[in-house]
Amino acid sequence: MNKPTPLRRSLFIVAWLIWMGVMFYFSTKTWGGAATKSWLDQLLTLYVPPVRELMTTADLGQLNFIIRKLAHFTEYAVLTTLGYWGWVKAMGRSPQQSLQIALFISILFAMTDEFHQRFVPGRTSLITDVLIDCLGASLAALALRQWVVMAHPPSLEPSSDEAKL
Repeated sequence: MNKPTPLRRSLFIVAWLIWMGVMFYFSTKTWGGAATKSWLDQLLTLYVPPVRELMTTADLGQLNFIIRKLAHFTEYAVLTTLGYWGWVKAMGRSPQQSLQIALFISILFAMTDEFHQRFVPGRTSLITDVLIDCLGASLAALALRQWVVMAHPPSLEPSSDEAKL
């Protein structure tokens, strides 16, 4: 199998950094709760009018809330996954180190992102969002860890110390 070129390896880190930029953009006023609720209302009205007609304003608000929290979870699961691949492929770290680094940076990013939102008009900074972000990052890390274990199961061969017995 061919070894990836340095350019190809660096694409993993570039993808990770671009995703961080996208997430930072999601932290702006443009993506605040009122804006996403308005867009959701327009999408439902345009594409599924019967569903929208059955919804109250409170229903729309709850649906918007659920979608926004799922987005938090997913954003950080993707961030951790991209970070893992970046550290494994581009930086040559072990899978365990890569998981630890990716998870640590994702959690740090979650905390700094919420801190940043304190200063953005129309946005709020919530500890529950950090917890949801951390949950998404952690579950992605667990899934990656399980995948690594399945892809590289421990050897059933006795270790050299056991063989000497």
